[in-house]
Amino acid sequence: MRNAGTRALVMGCFWALATSVAQAATAELALDNDRSSLAFTTTKNGTVTEVHNFGQLDGSVTGEGIATVAVDLVSVATGIDLRDERMREFLFQTTDFGKAVFTADVSNILLSVKKSSSKTYEIPGKLSLHGKTQNVTANVLVTRGKKMWVISTTQPILIKADDFELGAGVEKLRELAGLTTISKLVPVSFVLTFTE
Repeated sequence: MRNAGTRALVMGCFWALATSVAQAATAELALDNDRSSLAFTTTKNGTVTEVHNFGQLDGSVTGEGIATVAVDLVSVATGIDLRDERMREFLFQTTDFGKAVFTADVSNILLSVKKSSSKTYEIPGKLSLHGKTQNVTANVLVTRGKKMWVISTTQPILIKADDFELGAGVEKLRELAGLTTISKLVPVSFVLTFTE
């Protein structure tokens, strides 16, 4: 009888564990734009550095663990309306390329981060911007709450304008602003909040 009871207890524990893993693997998450942010830094004339952001982010994580984050490039916010307009028209060319999209497989994160804990990861993914797609790696801290996941960069992601054929747009902005230089290497950082 004791053996039967022990087997039942073991099977019960195994079933509970399997169920919790299955639930984690099939969880679908939605990005909360109000609790998320994405910022990028520009440097002009070699010494003047400014931080800008985008006001609208959309994203999700599927049950299979595929994460997608879309940045509405029209929502660029630099603090100067004319500069925003110029970035939309000459740099991002939002009439033809309205969004930047990052995709990555985060299924291992869904399974390995326990509730009320944090863990660092290196997430390889693909960034599609201005009609070009490049491999990009994000070093992040993942914090999991009861029904919330927060993913934040632990170091900026360095985006090269020329990798996405944005170099000509940067040069046009430099010319319009009467600047000596604008760096084509742009650090990007983010805090992304997903809810179950």
